[in-house]
Amino acid sequence: MVRSPGFEPGITSLEGSNEQQWNSFKKWVFAKYSKVYAGMVYCYARKYCHLLNGNLSCLESLKSEYAKTHAVKPLVVLSKFLGKSQDFRKKLKDFGIKTYKPDSFASFLRILGNNSSDWLEWYKRALTALRTGERLFLKFTIVAGLRRSEATASFNVIIQLAKENRLQEYYDSDLQCLQHFKYKEAFLRRTKNCYISFASKELIFAIANSKPVTYPAIRKRLSQNGIKCRIAELGDYFGTHYSFNGYLQHYRGNRLLQTSEPINAIRDYAKHPF
Repeated sequence: MVRSPGFEPGITSLEGSNEQQWNSFKKWVFAKYSKVYAGMVYCYARKYCHLLNGNLSCLESLKSEYAKTHAVKPLVVLSKFLGKSQDFRKKLKDFGIKTYKPDSFASFLRILGNNSSDWLEWYKRALTALRTGERLFLKFTIVAGLRRSEATASFNVIIQLAKENRLQEYYDSDLQCLQHFKYKEAFLRRTKNCYISFASKELIFAIANSKPVTYPAIRKRLSQNGIKCRIAELGDYFGTHYSFNGYLQHYRGNRLLQTSEPINAIRDYAKHPF
């Protein structure tokens, strides 16, 4: 395989380039960031690490600003670990490399102008391109109202606990409720936490008998079939539907029990299990 100019294998910036040093970096990253983001950072840092001391102009050959950002941000993290953050940031500035930042106003307009019929058409097309477990994942993401990373974590936790005959620790079958608050590392953040989600027994048991999913695999399969990945919009659809129908009038967030008031959220769950 012939690489693009500037992407040839070279000496990495981890002195000695041995697995012990990479393992130290991996532990540091996973202790600092969420599991999903840490995995992405570690993977891309290993792929592009030679660019810390290389020619950054080759980044211009990447297809999109999004792809460029996926290469640069992990390198920024790696440079911090190596104590070379200032040098690398200066290098980025010298080469005129900037990372992509989503336009918040554009995101607002996208949500405001979201067309349900257009979204449903995409959903139907996506189902034809995905495998059984991945189709279940899309349905679960809509029903649970979770972020992409949260939905992936929850989906795979259901499968794992079911294999260990411990699903009842996470899923209350009487209330048909997933208790995310029991898994703080995966679901509780600084803002807009999701404490519980409601899903039918049929859906949960179908997931329990399926295989684990990964977002990159789903995105790749959709791309191969010429379908844009719009999984991030599933949470928007959930929040909009529930808000417009008055289901969320007692909560600050736009998702079921996605709130900055955990005590009140759990109290409401205990008093009114829907």
